[in-house]
Amino acid sequence: MERLLEAEHGPGVVPLPSRATFYRLLKAVSSGRHTLGSARTRRSLAKQPDGMFGQLTAARPGEVMEIDSTPLDVLVVHDDGTVDTVELTGIVDIATRTLAAAVLRPSTKAVDAALLLARAMTPEPMRPGWADALRMSRSVLPHASLMALDERLAQAAAVPVITPETIVCDRGKAYLSTCCPMTSGRRWTGCRGTPTTRLASPTTPNSRSCGPPRSRRSPTKADC
Repeated sequence: MERLLEAEHGPGVVPLPSRATFYRLLKAVSSGRHTLGSARTRRSLAKQPDGMFGQLTAARPGEVMEIDSTPLDVLVVHDDGTVDTVELTGIVDIATRTLAAAVLRPSTKAVDAALLLARAMTPEPMRPGWADALRMSRSVLPHASLMALDERLAQAAAVPVITPETIVCDRGKAYLSTCCPMTSGRRWTGCRGTPTTRLASPTTPNSRSCGPPRSRRSPTKADC
């Protein structure tokens, strides 16, 4: 910057602030624009709409569910003894705002997406050490009427069992894999019909199902 000013105006004509002040001013000017950051981030922000993010309305459980993965800003000890970050993958029901299932993995694979679907559609068994207050029979869920459908609910925890009709996901490798039941075209065992998978647009930032914990924006699925 100093060389540019001297070349255009001459040496000592335009005074410069201290280095610390200069960086504070630069940070204030470039805040939220990623001027010195990734060009990919700037392109993504440029495609962001000026209006508010929309909402997708679901009237019943399982009508629309979202599945996504996000890295966590924590370090954990893996099974092999190494210390590294992990990814949280979860599936959320839009109508009830229920986190139907979630897994922690070093990196999300197609098998993790399949595991989430299986856990969302099957009763969660009570585990040793859990309090009786966590049983489904102690909750407000219609336990008695559901017993005729699945006897496993007698020993299940108070976690809703939700069968998805439509799943919204981004274009992550784990969800586009041929091993993933959502996009492989295979019929799901135990489902009434084949759930629909809606892939988010690869270029529209506001069509992703969810962002990392650092971003608190609520995206829309209108463009999916």
